[in-house]
Amino acid sequence: MVLVLHAPAPTQGPAAVTELEQVRKKGLRPSLGLYRQKSDGVERLEPGSRLRAGDLVQVRYIAAGKAFGVVASMDARGSVTLHLPEAPGPAMALVRDGERALAHAYELDDSPGFERFVFVTADAPFDTELVVRALKQGAALPKGFTLWSVTLAKETP
Repeated sequence: MVLVLHAPAPTQGPAAVTELEQVRKKGLRPSLGLYRQKSDGVERLEPGSRLRAGDLVQVRYIAAGKAFGVVASMDARGSVTLHLPEAPGPAMALVRDGERALAHAYELDDSPGFERFVFVTADAPFDTELVVRALKQGAALPKGFTLWSVTLAKETP
């Protein structure tokens, strides 16, 4: 797998979602950080990092002042996994400053192709179904939402 940060969203297919750019004060915008858990510590993943099925990835977010958010991932099979919150329902109230780790690391499975992590934020409450639907249908998010995504591409063995 190869990590691609800030990759443009695909323009077709189930992974297509329009990215809404929004710069917050001091140049910060909501974003995700991915870290690989290793036996001797944690490694921040940078573009070009090589990953494989079974790697544990810790997801962290920076809310940059946004009040509510959802972190989800979608694999090449079209399966969507919620990471924050971990179950369908209302988006989570975010800690608005600093980098915050999610409660659980995510183990990459053997799904071929890619794993796309997204962080959707807004100033007002919303439901996780909005994010799941946008990912599965390739639909754009309504005005007022910020989307940041990271795609992990799997190498062919």
